[in-house]
Amino acid sequence: MKTRKKSPSDYPLLSFRASQEEKDEIMGLIDEIVKKRNQKRGESDFLVRKNHVAIEALKNGLQQMKKKK
Repeated sequence: MKTRKKSPSDYPLLSFRASQEEKDEIMGLIDEIVKKRNQKRGESDFLVRKNHVAIEALKNGLQQMKKKK
């Protein structure tokens, strides 16, 4: 059986509002992390994308905030 490749529309969209300065700062940090992780990856490793970094950062940051209360 052949499986079709998923497209971006197959995933739900998560959005929130931020100032332009906050957005630029966050995207700059994400870009730096993506660049560093992709430089260190091996040929068999998957390509790190901005979405992967953003999701990981949100999960980790929210877990830390939850622990602090």
